[in-house]
Amino acid sequence: MEVQFWEIGVFIIAIGILLVCVNISFSIKNANSVIRKIDRVVDNNLDLVDKSLKNISNILDLANDIVEMISSLLFIGRKINSVKKFDRLKKSKKSKETD
Repeated sequence: MEVQFWEIGVFIIAIGILLVCVNISFSIKNANSVIRKIDRVVDNNLDLVDKSLKNISNILDLANDIVEMISSLLFIGRKINSVKKFDRLKKSKKSKETD
């Protein structure tokens, strides 16, 4: 029986394709295992996720209240600075008038 060179090439290519298919099947099996674990984790923590999502509106309301308080404090601080500047100008005007 005589074996030709191209037949050896076809055999090697067939073995390569077989190895690729085996690796793809292992990858799919591992991906399936990972997806099942993720699904279990999500199912176990579904109550916590639901509670967190319900509390987001409360957290956002508190954050809005804090932002409003800070903006009010900044407004008051600017007004105080304006009064201080006005007072300094008034004092400097008086000191110039007395000189």
